[in-house]
Amino acid sequence: MKTYFGALAALAVVASGAPALADTLFNSGAAIPGSGGPDLAEFNAADQFTLVKASTITGGTFDFSDSSGTLPANLTYTFYANGGVAPHGPPGTALATGALIIDDSFYIGDPGQTPHYKAIFTLASAFVADAATQYFFGIHSPSFADDVSWVESNFRPAVGFYEASKFDDPSEPTHWRSEDQTLAFSLTGAALPEPASWSLMIIGFSSLGAMLRRSRRRPATG
Repeated sequence: MKTYFGALAALAVVASGAPALADTLFNSGAAIPGSGGPDLAEFNAADQFTLVKASTITGGTFDFSDSSGTLPANLTYTFYANGGVAPHGPPGTALATGALIIDDSFYIGDPGQTPHYKAIFTLASAFVADAATQYFFGIHSPSFADDVSWVESNFRPAVGFYEASKFDDPSEPTHWRSEDQTLAFSLTGAALPEPASWSLMIIGFSSLGAMLRRSRRRPATG
């Protein structure tokens, strides 16, 4: 019985240390009242992020401006490697891309002429990001007819986001142009277990298995 309870205790420690499935892993900050940003109909935009722990990214939010609050259909996302010397970028190799599934959007304010909204999204496929590694997260619209802008959360940070005109040649060295603003977005998911947690889990399951095997071999008493 001691082995049994020891195994359960080990598993409980692992479970209690596991983060929630929708933890906020990164947040660039709230949208600045009155701010604009890159028009998704004209530009591909991407902003940088770095996570403290290796994590699986499953969704997030981004703030946008639009007169109707309606997002275009078939938005996509791309995770890029850093293509230069961190933290200056620009975005490099595309590591993963897929559909940006909009779960909900709601009004967050009407600063100036164009209302601001927040969209909550889920990634079509989870993305695993290493700790202390710079990536870029981009949102793209396949339409040239929408009028949605990804709004800013900081006007002049040390390093801003990058944008690339859809009408430019991607092979040109100046395809990505740096800006002096940060885009408003967050990323959610779960941190990957630390190696010590995996070891504890293995020990717990091994101990539990050994206890069950011994209980099967024990002769019945009557």
